[in-house]
Amino acid sequence: MNTKIKRLFGVVLIAFFVVQCKKNEVAPQEAIKKTYPELLQKTLITILKVAEDPNFRIFIRDACIKQEHGDYNIYLQEIIDHYKPDSKYKSFIESFQPIVNQIRNLSKGVEPLLFYPKAETYESLAKQNQRVQQLAPDVPVGVYQNTPNPDYSYPGYKLNSNGSPYFYLDVTEDYAWENDVWVFGIEENVSTANSVVSPEDTVNTGGPARVDGQAEYGGIIQITNLGAVEPWTQGKLELKIFVRTSTGSDLSIRAFGKWRRKHFRNEAWKDFNHFIANWSISNIGNYTYEKWIEEDGGNPTTYTWNFPPPPGGGASLSTTYQAKNEDDDLGAALIQFSDPTSTIYNITNANIKRRN
Repeated sequence: MNTKIKRLFGVVLIAFFVVQCKKNEVAPQEAIKKTYPELLQKTLITILKVAEDPNFRIFIRDACIKQEHGDYNIYLQEIIDHYKPDSKYKSFIESFQPIVNQIRNLSKGVEPLLFYPKAETYESLAKQNQRVQQLAPDVPVGVYQNTPNPDYSYPGYKLNSNGSPYFYLDVTEDYAWENDVWVFGIEENVSTANSVVSPEDTVNTGGPARVDGQAEYGGIIQITNLGAVEPWTQGKLELKIFVRTSTGSDLSIRAFGKWRRKHFRNEAWKDFNHFIANWSISNIGNYTYEKWIEEDGGNPTTYTWNFPPPPGGGASLSTTYQAKNEDDDLGAALIQFSDPTSTIYNITNANIKRRN
């Protein structure tokens, strides 16, 4: 419990800024006491207004689950950088960038951030039921990362119809991990080794985190609608896998031969023990694309394979692959290096996964 409290609320930030300023001989104490709370309130108002958009809430959740800074948070500058190319968010960017700059200047370069405690809960739930990732989180309660109440709860705020914050409830640690709460503050200024997630602190989901350069195996499939993939009148299944890098180049292609239907009945998992590659990020990238087809023959043809943008932003990609016009396209999945190897990916009439 004490560890979570420390992670959620950290130190008393006003005191932190006073110490930092004394060390660096910057703004007077009274200016900090006045300016920092005002900037936090502007941050809360600005972000909670945009949070009315469910896609924005999904982006925040998915970004925080990645733990790119070792915890379930995202830097406010990263939010700005992600939405800057989108003209719909122009007014948001123009009003929010100066606020972020002021907080960063006041903290002498320490990054302001949004911390999302329930991202840990979402991460655990997603490994048990992949469909939870398709649901948008609720509109969050906003909390300032400052001095707690005597019981270690913190005042939580929402916005009224005029866009002004009002007190909603006192947020406890238990509430924050089970409900959508966004905490606004700054990064803990820790050593480099403590700025990344500990391997021992990964969620225990039956599949460990990947290690750079480790062998990656695929060809693991669960047919969820056997008749739709291959009618019983056509006998055995002829499955084929295509794996490509984040740039669209071929990484692995394999046809598995004819397999009896008994291997796929009752949604049983079939592991073809297919070695894909030693996943080295420098060569392959941070994610791969995996497509499956069930071959039925016909005339040779060229299909277009459209890759969606990776989570967190990026460009979409389109390449081609060779198949036949009677083949069944089972769809594709984007598989990130940061995903636990137990992650299940939904494709058409099937699920797939990887292992090391």
